[in-house]
Amino acid sequence: MRNLALAALVLLAGCRDVEGAQARGHEEDGVEQNRGKYYEVVATPSELGLDQKVSVVVSFTAGTGFHWNDEYPASFQVTGGGAVGIEKGSFSVKAKDVEVTKDAARIAIPLTLRQAGSQELLVKGSFSVCNDTSCKIMRNEEIRLPLTGK
Repeated sequence: MRNLALAALVLLAGCRDVEGAQARGHEEDGVEQNRGKYYEVVATPSELGLDQKVSVVVSFTAGTGFHWNDEYPASFQVTGGGAVGIEKGSFSVKAKDVEVTKDAARIAIPLTLRQAGSQELLVKGSFSVCNDTSCKIMRNEEIRLPLTGK
C-alpha cells in the first residue's frame, strides 16, 4: 500500500511538471520554435495594392509527422494596425469559416491596406496538431504576419 501511495505521488508530481513545462513552453522555446516544429503559417498574398478589398488566405500547415486535429474547436482572432482595415476579425470551426483538411487549416480574411510599406497582421489562434502519440494544443498563439502595401 505504501508503494502504491508513493507511486501516486510521483505520478502527480510528474503531471504537474508536464503542465508547468507546457505553460512555460512559449517563454522558454518561443513561438517561433514551436511554429517550426509543430506547424507553419503563410499568408497569401503578402503584397497588396492600396485601398483594394482583398481576401488574404492564412494557411496553418501541420509540421512534419503531425496532422491537423479536426476534433479541436479551433478559433482565430485577427487584428491589424491602423493601416490594415479588417472586415471580419473572428473565425472558428464552429462558425464553419475555417477550412480544415487532414494536414492544414485555412482562413480567408477580407481586408484593405490603407498605407504603403510594411504592415502587420496579428492572428491569435487556439488550435491543435497531433502525431501518432500525442496532441499539441496551442492556446491564444500569437502569430505576426507581414504584409506590404504597394
